[in-house]
Amino acid sequence: MSYSFGPFFLFPDKRQLVCHGKQVKLGGRALDILIALVRRAGTVIGARELLAEVWPDTVVVEGSLRFHLVALRKALAESDPGVTYVMNVPGRGYTFVATVASCDALQPAIGLKNAASLSRDHFRFHRRGASIVGRERDIDQIVRQLAEHRFVSIVGAGGMGKTTVANAAIDRLRDDFEGRIVSVDLSVIQDSDLVCSTLLAALCEGREGVSSISEVCASMGHTRTLVLLDCCEHLIDGVAQVVEELYRNSPGIYILVTSREIVNVDGEFVFRLPPLDVPPPAEVLKAREALNYSAIRLFVERVVQAGCHFELTDDNAQAVSRLCRGLDGIALAIELAARQMPTFGLVGILELVDKKSRLMWHGRRTAVPRQQTLGATLDWSYGLLTGLEQVCLRRLAVFVGCFTLEAAVSVIGADDIEHADVMKAINQLSNKSLLDVRLYENAVRYFLLDTTRSYARMKLEEAGEIDDLAARHAAWYAASWLDGDAADDSTESSLAELGNLRAVLEWALIREQDLVNGCKLVASYAKLLLTKSMLGEARKWTEIALSKLGDQERGTVVELELAGAYGQALMFTSNDSEAVGRVYERGLSIAMSMGDAVRHDRLLCGLIMYLYRTSDFHGAFMFASEAAQSIAASGRDTLPVHSMLAVALHMRGDIQESARLWEPVILVGQGKRHGSRRTRGTGYQPVSACAERKGAKSLADG
Repeated sequence: MSYSFGPFFLFPDKRQLVCHGKQVKLGGRALDILIALVRRAGTVIGARELLAEVWPDTVVVEGSLRFHLVALRKALAESDPGVTYVMNVPGRGYTFVATVASCDALQPAIGLKNAASLSRDHFRFHRRGASIVGRERDIDQIVRQLAEHRFVSIVGAGGMGKTTVANAAIDRLRDDFEGRIVSVDLSVIQDSDLVCSTLLAALCEGREGVSSISEVCASMGHTRTLVLLDCCEHLIDGVAQVVEELYRNSPGIYILVTSREIVNVDGEFVFRLPPLDVPPPAEVLKAREALNYSAIRLFVERVVQAGCHFELTDDNAQAVSRLCRGLDGIALAIELAARQMPTFGLVGILELVDKKSRLMWHGRRTAVPRQQTLGATLDWSYGLLTGLEQVCLRRLAVFVGCFTLEAAVSVIGADDIEHADVMKAINQLSNKSLLDVRLYENAVRYFLLDTTRSYARMKLEEAGEIDDLAARHAAWYAASWLDGDAADDSTESSLAELGNLRAVLEWALIREQDLVNGCKLVASYAKLLLTKSMLGEARKWTEIALSKLGDQERGTVVELELAGAYGQALMFTSNDSEAVGRVYERGLSIAMSMGDAVRHDRLLCGLIMYLYRTSDFHGAFMFASEAAQSIAASGRDTLPVHSMLAVALHMRGDIQESARLWEPVILVGQGKRHGSRRTRGTGYQPVSACAERKGAKSLADG
């Protein structure tokens, strides 16, 4: 049995270690230690156990072990600078941390020819192990794009499964290329200058005297060869130079790259690997339906592989769905969570998923260090950013959900960062798969995956910037909603901002950082909530805002708007009819004192609805008649109040007159009249009319 790791090949039987075609000089005991560690890579071996294995018949002090470990590390570092292979685990022992491939029947690779031969089949090692879940369509698409474009980069955030998908695609193409496949794992190289020489060693099998990529291209001509460059983001400049030359000068070479950042050179076709499918938040699923989502299938399969007795049932399907959503559908995150099941159970993992501890969940011992935890995966990406990009990424953590470029520039830009630099950093963060872009009704929105946001927020807290950024975030959203017309916009674009608005209200009202603007924002925000029938949330925030109103805001339009929204939300979410009546009475008294006829009539409509819902049909009819006369005299739209009057007449038994009043209302509902004026500036009427019809039907049926 022989082994490979990084640029090294280890032959225990021949007692040889080879790197870049040359034998590494290593003492006998140091070589014995290396063999013992490599055979159990990823496992921590205690000092006593290692001493017993290397010196089985001799009593040796631990100092001798440390002496030979120093020699081993020095030899490895001289051959492959900047890479750690052997780590000391304090109090436990030593472990070999690099990825190790087992190579059956391989002879000592003293020359480049044999080293390249191993590289050609090295990718087979990556495909051993767990099955691939939910990536069939992605693999098919990559295979098609590679055949059409010759150069495809699989780009995505850390842990998405780029290497797994790439190797699966290559496996399908093996026969098409008649085995001419070269696979190079760049994760063990830390210097961009070594990319060219590493690739040359893999490509130049049987080509004596080849010393440059251009010579390789000339010698290969139109010979079809597939090259995989895996894990390129930390060497992107070196990779860019090599692959562009290969693509331009060798028409027979097909290139597949995996990276967290696009290579951004001529000929590149980018395939952005998406997260696994997760159910939408509002969807209630049975177990059979839940298994249609690849993230859930992966979780269930990996839990069983972890030795945990688990079955997806109708009772736990919602909890698993919530877990997979919380992990953003990231394959690595889901696999790490599955490994925690035997210890914490499903309920325990759900409690942990919203905490920083999830960043430290451990995976396979044999995984490369950067993928053994979510934190390590993000540390790898964060370490590759420039100082400016790191600052911008951590400051973006203040946003919750989607945000616009304008919001990002205004909030995270400061005296120390020019707006142009912020825009440049956002572009780079997107290119490096740390910031996603979505299109909402032709409006571009940006967002951080929740896992990335948790990591970035931790960095923001460590930098001591969290309070300042929260204040700037709140100020920007308060200004955009209070000074603009966002509250009257009920499109998907506006709904995308709900996460940020909730965060602002939490900061302003719950933490009591800005009660005045917080109350004003609720008065505006509630209109959108009511328009979308989000009554529970409307009730929550209006109730909080009313309880925190200052003396200066009482009796003003702010309290008036809050009262109207709270009354409507309370009417449909509470059985406390007296509380609803008191809210409307308070609102009407404020409207009368201010002489605000429009808001007075709107509140009157709410009061009428409240009266007939409490079976006071006579009172409802009286107020509806009064309101109809008042609104008609002012020349405003009478349809909303006519619908109220129609219900009151129906409840009194005047069916014919009720039907006459309902006719224009029904025509508008069927789209035969333009009803846009009822959806802007009124705030409550669309929901009221809808609720009113439902209430009328239930009363009539009862």
